[in-house]
Amino acid sequence: LAIVLDEATPWSELAAVVASSAGPLMEDFTFVDLYRGKQVPPGKKSIAFRMVFRSAERTLTHEEVDGYQSKILESIAK
Repeated sequence: LAIVLDEATPWSELAAVVASSAGPLMEDFTFVDLYRGKQVPPGKKSIAFRMVFRSAERTLTHEEVDGYQSKILESIAK
């Protein structure tokens, strides 16, 4: 995912929100990129990160992962 945040928002705060709202099936969460440029409004930055969801017991469906992703995005928006 890549999201646009206030410039003052630290990575640690974003990571804490993602970790607390991702659920038990998130196996990995990794910073990918930070972008500031003409496509991003002044006072904002774009942060890209990668999430891996996995179950040891079964294959996850797209709907399940989309649900986790939606919950994470809602938590970030708050």
